[in-house]
Amino acid sequence: MPEIFESATDEAPSQPSAEQMAAVPGDLPLSEILIRWTAQRSQFRHDNTILPAAPLPGEPVEVWATSGEEVPIERAALYYTVDGSRPERSSTVLPMERARVTWDPHAGYITHWLARIPGQPARACATASHGGHPGCTAGHSRRAA
Repeated sequence: MPEIFESATDEAPSQPSAEQMAAVPGDLPLSEILIRWTAQRSQFRHDNTILPAAPLPGEPVEVWATSGEEVPIERAALYYTVDGSRPERSSTVLPMERARVTWDPHAGYITHWLARIPGQPARACATASHGGHPGCTAGHSRRAA
């Protein structure tokens, strides 16, 4: 049986290139992640960003969304159901607050929107959709990605 030191070399282990590395969310190449990240500039989206990710019964859930500097949203709303059905304009609606604005070198200025769904009983299945409203125009304008 060969000794462990017999198989060792002085060569550095090979490193995968940035294109070969797996990254969140999944196995997307870095170039694809950067394209999606940069697209935030012209989108209003939530990317399934909730806190906590697995709420306990009765625990409120924060739902976060972002809008890019090319999306002139003055106000936003979260439509949700707790029976697993798809939200509609007649569903429960919560206003989203403009929580903060951040700068990203790829996407520019990003506005972060927040709504809090009240705590639900065990086995409730909350389903949400968001809508952004440009200026004071009446009606529903949805830009989801």
